[in-house]
Amino acid sequence: MDRASLASLSLNISNLNWPSSDDCCSWEGVECDGNDQVIRLWLPTRGLRGSISPSFSGLTKLTQLNLSHNCLSGPLPDGFFSSFTTLQIIDLSFNYLSGPLPISDTLPITLQIWICPPAINLRSFNVSNNNLTGRIPSSICSRDSPAVVILDFSFNDFHGPIGQGFGACEKLEVLRAGFNSLSGPLPDDIYSAGALQEIFLPANKLNGPIGESIINFANLRILALFGNEFIGLVPNGIGKLSNLEQLLLHINNLNDTLP
Repeated sequence: MDRASLASLSLNISNLNWPSSDDCCSWEGVECDGNDQVIRLWLPTRGLRGSISPSFSGLTKLTQLNLSHNCLSGPLPDGFFSSFTTLQIIDLSFNYLSGPLPISDTLPITLQIWICPPAINLRSFNVSNNNLTGRIPSSICSRDSPAVVILDFSFNDFHGPIGQGFGACEKLEVLRAGFNSLSGPLPDDIYSAGALQEIFLPANKLNGPIGESIINFANLRILALFGNEFIGLVPNGIGKLSNLEQLLLHINNLNDTLP
C-alpha cells in the first residue's frame, strides 16, 4: 500500500529518481517502521517539480513530512490532511503551492472532527512562502492539534480576519502569519495562548487596538506587528514583558509613546 502511494507520487513529481525496487523503505528520503510502513518522508531542496497527488493520503502512518524548498505547485488535494492522524511535523514551505488549505474553518467543531480527524501529535505546521489563499485555520488547536508548538502561515495570500481559536493553543510557542492580507482586529482569545514566544504578523491589514492582555505573554521574545493599521496607545503591559528582545510596531497608527 505504501509503495503504491509513493509510486503514484513519483508519477506527478519529477526529479524523484526513485528506483523500481519493491523495497520502498530503501528509497531516498523514505524511512519506515518495523512493519515496513512509511513513517518519514524527508525530501527538502531536491528540485522537485509537479503537483502533490491525492494518493499521498495512503501513507497513514506518516509522522514527518518535509517537501520544503522545492518547486511544487498547484493546490493541495481535497482531504490531504484527513488521513495524517499521526503527523508530528509537516513542512511544505518555499514552494509554489496555491489555493486554500483543505481544512474547513467554518463548519461546527464536531463536524470538522468527523470530516478531518485530529492530528493530535502535531508539533510543527509550516506552509510559509507559497501562494496559498483563503482563511488561516485558527481552530487548529481546539479541533485538531492541542499540542502544536509552531504554526507558520507567513508569506502567502491568506486573507480575512484571524478567527477565534488560537487561545486553545496552550503549547504554541511560534505563530507566524506575516506578509499576507489578513484584516480585522486581533481576536480576544489569542491572549490566552500564554506559551507564545514569537508573534510574527507584519505586513497585513490588521487593525484596532493592541489589547492590554498582552501582559499574559510572559515568555514573549519577539513581537512583530509592523506594517498594519493598529490604532491607539501602546499597551503598558509591553513594558513588563521581561523576556522581550524584539519589538517591531512601526508603520501603524499607534501613539508613539512607549511605556
